[in-house]
Amino acid sequence: MTTTLDQLRRPLGVLRLSLTARCNLACRYCRPENQDPRTLLTRQQRLKLIGVAARSGCRRLRLTGGEPLLAPELAPLIQAVKALDLMEDVAVTSNGVLLDRPLARRLQQAGLDRITISLD
Repeated sequence: MTTTLDQLRRPLGVLRLSLTARCNLACRYCRPENQDPRTLLTRQQRLKLIGVAARSGCRRLRLTGGEPLLAPELAPLIQAVKALDLMEDVAVTSNGVLLDRPLARRLQQAGLDRITISLD
């Protein structure tokens, strides 16, 4: 494993990976058409990107959106990332509106380490 440094010689920190452009709120930074672009990465492409980042020294992953809880394969992706055992920490940033107890349990069972609720 190599450690990639930025221009200030700092190691990689967190890989932020957007899963969807869709959101269930009308925040100023969300896509107004509420549709995902056709060019979203597949699960295999995401896992490959995560592997490249890990081999470059990145040890933390933050899954974002739009609203990542709208991504239909959020839990399976988390489970696949954890199975690779490349990231020390897997987190999600969400607006929390869709987060209920059953979903929280599924994400925890998939291996999610943390969830950040971002409030406007």
